[in-house]
Amino acid sequence: LQADMSVYKNMMSTDKAELLQKLRVEGTKTIDLSPILLRMSEVEQKLLSLKSEMLELEKRPDYKSEIEQLKINAQVSSTKTADIENRLTTEMSSTRNNIVEQSRLVGQLNSDLVILREKITRLDQDLSTQIRVVVLETLATVTRKSPDTIFFSNWLHSAFLSKDEFDREVNDTKVVMPSHDELVSMILLELESRYPHHVQQGTGPGAGAAGVGAGISLKDIQLVVAQALRTYNEDKTGRADYALESLGAEVLSVGCTESYYDDASVMHFFSIPLYRLPSKPILALQPDVSPGKCWCFKGDHGYMLIKLSHAIRVAGFTMEHISKSISPDGAITSAPRRFLVRGMRHPSDDKPHIFGEYEFVDGDSLQYFPVQASSRIIFEMVDVEIISNHGHKDYTCLYRIRVHGDTVKDL
Repeated sequence: LQADMSVYKNMMSTDKAELLQKLRVEGTKTIDLSPILLRMSEVEQKLLSLKSEMLELEKRPDYKSEIEQLKINAQVSSTKTADIENRLTTEMSSTRNNIVEQSRLVGQLNSDLVILREKITRLDQDLSTQIRVVVLETLATVTRKSPDTIFFSNWLHSAFLSKDEFDREVNDTKVVMPSHDELVSMILLELESRYPHHVQQGTGPGAGAAGVGAGISLKDIQLVVAQALRTYNEDKTGRADYALESLGAEVLSVGCTESYYDDASVMHFFSIPLYRLPSKPILALQPDVSPGKCWCFKGDHGYMLIKLSHAIRVAGFTMEHISKSISPDGAITSAPRRFLVRGMRHPSDDKPHIFGEYEFVDGDSLQYFPVQASSRIIFEMVDVEIISNHGHKDYTCLYRIRVHGDTVKDL
């Protein structure tokens, strides 16, 4: 209200000044003052109305209290604002100090780390030097035949083979493969001993041909042996393996399957356990199926996602395990039994193609399984799921899995 009154007072002053200016300019001429007077009258009425409103407002009992409360609120707000500014200033200063302190600590830690690395390097060098000195002194005193050196020498000879002993063991364990002619003669003698009547009567496919025996000729035996050797040399199956690591296949995932470790898989040095030898899933994609060269996983259920070396139309699978004759315990309880194979277009394929569920029976160490549900889709990945084994409760050994089929070029 006070502001409005001030505005109207200014308007009245302006009108008066304008009137005086006109009087000075016009002189004694007749002047129409009605517009100015009307305007001044309106301003005066407005001033009177504003004054009456101010009087009514001042008569209210809470007028002064409201003003006082507004003043108090303004002071409180000002105080809070000052407190907030002080708090922010304090926190910023504290944060700045913390940053400086943290930077100092990081620098100190870096310096300590450099010192520790230098100490570790010196310790390694000192330890290597001390070990070298001890070993050389021990070896140098072996010939002096003291009680300690005699004990060490006896233990060394009992725990390790000498070079001559090692060479002798290797020579004793060498397997001499017979020559082609020797192998033919051995097979022919075996046939004659098992089927003497058939050979003597001359009812075999080679009857009448020149050779040893009247029923089976030497040429027949040579053809059979040559075919068997050819198949054996062709990865034992005569089929291309697109799950072979050396061709580019790889294991993408084994899911939640855990590899199995036991005490036999620990590398020792002078009876001191150093580290556990890992049983890697990639072993199942390698051609070596010697005893122990397998992927061993916990339990009887496992999973393996294989990226094939080529995109193929899958035709079948071959699973291989060591035979009972070379198994350390003479059994294959750790061999997979039931397994499932699926075709995958990508690792997260939620609609894989199920080629079939198969059973690796207790029999031949190499068994081929054709697809049960064929597909014209070209797959780059195959998912192999082991469902059970032949009775081992602790682990399952997957020695080798082969995947066969036709590439796009062949199709």
